[in-house]
Amino acid sequence: MRSYGVTLDELTRRLWWQLTLLRFIEYRFRPGIQIPAADVQAYYRQQVSEWQQKGTQPIPSLEESRDQIEEILTQKRIDEALDQWIKDTRSQVTITYLDPELK
Repeated sequence: MRSYGVTLDELTRRLWWQLTLLRFIEYRFRPGIQIPAADVQAYYRQQVSEWQQKGTQPIPSLEESRDQIEEILTQKRIDEALDQWIKDTRSQVTITYLDPELK
């Protein structure tokens, strides 16, 4: 850390901020996400096609894959909801960037 000029206190603060942000996103957006069974099935069919092209064996069943697919689709919808929320917020509020790297 010394070679990068980062103190333990600075690292701790940045990690705390990242964790806080991730928790906010999780609490703010996850409860509103619902994944229809049809979306899970469509994603599974797409995955089966990709697995077949790659020669993956054995191909897991839909039931074996359901939890993972639902989580992937949930994360995708959370990302989309967050992007929309940021876009909406930017159109309503003037944002001042204190760190030019964040623009």
